[in-house]
Amino acid sequence: MLSFEGICKSFGPQRVLWNVSGEAEGFLRVAGPSGCGKTTLLRILMGLETPDSGTMTRKGQIAAVFQEDRLCPQLTAEQNIRLVCRPGVLSKEEMQAALHALALEGDMLATPAEKLSGGQRRRVALARALLAPAENLILDEPFTGLDEENLFRAMEFTRERAKGRTLILATHDPAAAAFFGGPVLCLGETD
Repeated sequence: MLSFEGICKSFGPQRVLWNVSGEAEGFLRVAGPSGCGKTTLLRILMGLETPDSGTMTRKGQIAAVFQEDRLCPQLTAEQNIRLVCRPGVLSKEEMQAALHALALEGDMLATPAEKLSGGQRRRVALARALLAPAENLILDEPFTGLDEENLFRAMEFTRERAKGRTLILATHDPAAAAFFGGPVLCLGETD
């Protein structure tokens, strides 16, 4: 569970968040136009930014997908996933089944991340977060750059792997918004 109340954040004279409150117990979609503070709010919830004011309650570990993939470029898909999964937590068969569900197989699995396409890297980043043993998932535009077929696969995989966990999803994608539905926290324009 993640809850937050009265979150305010400015960068110099630029106010990004003002008195933002919400609760995610199961699922919360964060929506709003570019520049309204979605990523800043997610970074605060992950503990990567400090709010100017407000409170937050978080129970459990967090796994995340950032707007950029943040993969180790020299490592393969499996090696990138193993970075977040302690030995014995995830079997090789479970990992391969997950990668297969995201259409990541064959030569892709032995290819360093830096040589994968943007969509392939995005799916590896998504798999890494969703396979991590964390109670909370924070996904910032996780489906960016995916074609229609892979978008549907990724959304299905996300919904399945998020069961029993808290999922906070920020997305501009109308298909993803319709697919996940659920409670929505709408952030407005910045002043």
